[in-house]
Amino acid sequence: TLVWIKMYIGNYLYPTLAATVVTLPIIYFYFGRVSWISPLANIIVLPLVPLIMGMTALMIGFSSISIILGQIMAWLVYGPLAFMVAVIRIIGRLG
Repeated sequence: TLVWIKMYIGNYLYPTLAATVVTLPIIYFYFGRVSWISPLANIIVLPLVPLIMGMTALMIGFSSISIILGQIMAWLVYGPLAFMVAVIRIIGRLG
């Protein structure tokens, strides 16, 4: 499990924190405030992004073959998307 933790930190935690630190001045300039809890949301939902993108690409491909196949894929991708939105809403209420 230690290898998995190191992989998670290297693949998700460091890039997320680096992107947050780099964009903080821009976010503050445009919005006048910075959410300090947003990195937590990013760390939780970030592993879902490649899955959602892949499933969405399949949905588009299947839709070009058959609208029914596209709708089936749309229902399948709905679950991860709904989870992602729920996590973001819950964490957004904390901040």
